[in-house]
Amino acid sequence: MTKLLTFKMAGGFMGIRVSLTVLRDGRFVLIDESTGSKIRGRMDEEQVNRLKLLISKASEYCGEAFEAVTGAADHLTYTLSYNNCLITWVDEHLIDRPLPKPIRELDRTLRKTVRSILEDSALRPGHGAF
Repeated sequence: MTKLLTFKMAGGFMGIRVSLTVLRDGRFVLIDESTGSKIRGRMDEEQVNRLKLLISKASEYCGEAFEAVTGAADHLTYTLSYNNCLITWVDEHLIDRPLPKPIRELDRTLRKTVRSILEDSALRPGHGAF
């Protein structure tokens, strides 16, 4: 099965390095790259279709980087790769222009997805969160 997307969060004073890869059939793996911890699962069809829609809306920003202003510290960098496309951004308050709406929607959805996976894994024995 082919990959739909990979979403990475990296940086901050805590040295966060998390990667979420989602396949087109909904299977996913969330990896804490600093420890190698992995959580595997499957998204439902509605979640996968929402991601596909958001990706299609963001496609015009392929290759764009919304970087932090000079002097910004302790921030995360978010990277989305899909279909030979790469989009990078930081939290909106750290850039000198507003994030486009499609990127804001992807940001909210992907970060919420990561949080949900982590919360769910913490509740299941043998699948501890990072």
